[in-house]
This record gives sequence, C-alpha cells and structure tokens, in this order.
Amino acid sequence: MAGETPQLPPARNIPGLGFPADPVTAVLTVDEAVVGENGKLVNKAYQHLIPHYANELPREKHIDSDRPGARSGEDSKFLRSWDDAKGAGWIASHPSSSSKVTSWFNKRVWGSWRLAYLLARLQRDVWANEGNGGREAPKKQESPPREVPKAKAKAKGRPRKSVIPPADLPAATAAAPSKGRTSTGSSSTASATSDDGLGAATAAAAAAVAAAVAASGDAEPDPPAAKRRAASVGGARLSPKAKAKAKAKDLKGRTATVAKARPGAGVGGGVGAGFFSKAGLPLRRL
Repeated sequence: MAGETPQLPPARNIPGLGFPADPVTAVLTVDEAVVGENGKLVNKAYQHLIPHYANELPREKHIDSDRPGARSGEDSKFLRSWDDAKGAGWIASHPSSSSKVTSWFNKRVWGSWRLAYLLARLQRDVWANEGNGGREAPKKQESPPREVPKAKAKAKGRPRKSVIPPADLPAATAAAPSKGRTSTGSSSTASATSDDGLGAATAAAAAAVAAAVAASGDAEPDPPAAKRRAASVGGARLSPKAKAKAKAKDLKGRTATVAKARPGAGVGGGVGAGFFSKAGLPLRRL
C-alpha cells in the first residue's frame, strides 16, 4: 500500500524508448494486483511508482508516438489513449461485450505515459481474469456504533403541587376536603364532617369578636357580621379579593350596629345628624 511501500527513485530512460525500464514489483502482476470491491485498481497501492518515471520524455520522443508509453509489439486490445484539453492518458475497457465499464488513467495524475499504459493494461487483465487473480485491498476496521442514550421524556403539563395546611390553621380548615374528584360512597360523610367543623370554628370566631366588642364598650355586632368576620379569620380558602369584600361588608355592618346603639349629636341635631363612637370619635356616614 502507499504508506507501507517506499517510493522508488527516478530511473534513467532507455535510449530510443523515451522512458525507463519497468520496476520489478508484484503489484504490476495480475495475481498480486490490488483491487477494490468494484473490481478496479486501488490507486493508493501504485502511487509509490510515480517517482520512477519522473525523467520520462515527451510523447513525441517515444518509440511509438501514436501509442505513447507502449513498446513495440505490446498488446493494446481493449485499450486506447486520449489527449485533449481535459487531459491525456490511457483508457481500459472491460473485455466483456455486455459490460460498458471503463477505467481512466490520466497522465497528469500519474506523471507518465508509460505508467498510465501499464495500469490500464493491468486493469484490463484483472477484468479478464475476474475470480482467478488479484487481491482486495484490506478494509478499514470500522468501530462499532456507539449507543446514544435516549433523552428522558418530558412530562406534559404542570406538576401538581401537594398542599400541606399550616399548623396554625383551625382543625376544621385542615380537615376540609380538597378540590377534585371524591368517591361516591364517602362524599356525604366528608361533607358532613367539613360542615360540622366549619360551623364550630365560625361560632368560636364569632364569640371571640363579640367578647372583644363588649370589652371595648361598644354594642355587640350583629350575627351576620360576626359570621363574616369568622369566615375571614378561618378563610384560608378565600382569595384576596374575596377577603377584601368580606372585610368591607363586616365594617359596614359593624358601623351601622354601633350607630344604632349610640347616636351622636350632629351639627344640626336632627334626623340627619352624624354618629359618634363611645370615645367621641365621629363615625363614617353610610
């Protein structure tokens, strides 16, 4: 092969031939010709012969200028030479009449008419002796394909978050059923438990608010306001907008209740007079 065989040094031309004598090498024989899977010569196996013909003379000084690179009496059957603007050299045609396969050997590539002729002739002889001569070029060892790890499939949709109720929330809120599907058999039981727990928490919150109002000297707020306040206190399930709305209703109801208990002396002292709290502060008119 090209990397294993050293290149031959330039040789002197034989007087009257126009090119040097052929080197003695096995690769120029049919039995040891290096061919590929397609049956054609492997160019790399013959590149070491190029320097040997470096001193070759022009075709006009060859012994047979009509067949440059060939000696007198050498066979040129199924071979032909060409010389045009695209290049020059020898062409080998497959000896089989049913095949139109050819192989071209350019003088500009091989640097010599003689070497181009020798290679074209060798190619013809290899085709003529298919299955009886020549040796295939050693194949490159292909490394086994690497296994590409499969990409992990991405989960579709948003991951569901587990809701853990804070420790300071009332037991009724923590025990309340979460949104979603529930089994048919246990739905009534869960609903009853949630309602009892929420009612107890609401009553406790209402009692606490009533005690705080009584301690301040104000009248006890009406039950609906207390229930709303209790719902806002234990309403971990209410949105900020709902909480604000409940707080506004609570304030409105509480103000009206206190106003009924302690009417103040307005500027005119009549029916349209304003209301004041126990501390003497004016209350907002509804």
